[in-house]
Amino acid sequence: MSVKRLAFFSVFHPYRGGIAQYNEALLKAFSTHCEANAYTFSRQYPSLLFPGTSQLVPAESMRENSHIPRLLDTLNPFSWRSTAKEILASKPDALFLSYWMPFFGLSMGVLAREAHKAGIKVGAIMHNITPHEPSVMDKHLNQYFVNGLDFGVVMSKGVSEDFRRLAPQKPFILHPHPVYTHFGKKIAQEEARQHFGIPEDATVYLFFGLIRAYKGLDILLKAFAQMLQPQAHLLIAGECYEPLERYEKLIQECPNAQNIHFHAKYIPDSDVVTYFSAADVNVLPYRTATQSGVLSVAYHFDIPVIVTDVGGLREAVEPYQSGLVVNPNDESALKAAMEHFLTKPNYAQAIESFKMKYSWTELAAKILEAYN
Repeated sequence: MSVKRLAFFSVFHPYRGGIAQYNEALLKAFSTHCEANAYTFSRQYPSLLFPGTSQLVPAESMRENSHIPRLLDTLNPFSWRSTAKEILASKPDALFLSYWMPFFGLSMGVLAREAHKAGIKVGAIMHNITPHEPSVMDKHLNQYFVNGLDFGVVMSKGVSEDFRRLAPQKPFILHPHPVYTHFGKKIAQEEARQHFGIPEDATVYLFFGLIRAYKGLDILLKAFAQMLQPQAHLLIAGECYEPLERYEKLIQECPNAQNIHFHAKYIPDSDVVTYFSAADVNVLPYRTATQSGVLSVAYHFDIPVIVTDVGGLREAVEPYQSGLVVNPNDESALKAAMEHFLTKPNYAQAIESFKMKYSWTELAAKILEAYN
């Protein structure tokens, strides 16, 4: 079977977030091999289940000519089959899904089964299988979804093990998270630091992305509080899905609080370059993880990383020597790793080896090959 027309359902613009960005990059790569048509949600989450300010990109970031049909309402089961009917009306050779939490298990599982009734193979990338904030229904919803697939795609060994437990006989592809390329080129570090009021000769540690309990920002703040070197600066950027007061209190208690730059807000794509251009190292002190889109952004900007040994983070760093790996929940180990970067070691060549090995084009080709 040669895939000439691919239907791709998941979250896309105008929805915001790392999964939407991932899907758009992969869609573009698919389009170099075949006709790839995207479909997305009319309603992704009910407002009560979404802790952020908005599920959509800011008005100024909206694209005027976004052509992706918004079809599936996760709270309306009638829309699940009508979405499948509309997708199948385009006569695709294959259906591909991008899945990241059990909440979507029923609706996407119905899409997969309707495609199978039409004789169409179904593949899916599993960003996560075990959620960061689990519930009693997770296993059943994941099982229902996975049972509807012909094959899976995973980005870390941990997720591959989860997939194997759910589907011992089903094939899967393991391919690390490719590096994002849509954020543009770095700007001068001096210019970026002037924007944040950070001295040019500082060593800047960046925490970037959604602020949630499992991301370990509190551990980073406690480790940074022990770093009394005046050149050490901590730049924090991301919307907070936790009580903000908790982190503000930790910052106030830091003896070096004047060197902490806290931007608790959604960062639009156009501003990402400024944050990473200002940084010397990106710190991911996560308590749990599968893989990380933030790490992919850091690699795009040739920024080394400090990660904790959870999920697939070690396997995305250690083999390439593109940063340091420390134990989770260990403030002392994190502080020691951060102090290593006070000398500003050069990791550019190590990061380049990762970027050359794993591309969106290669991932798209492997997925299309799997349909055969």
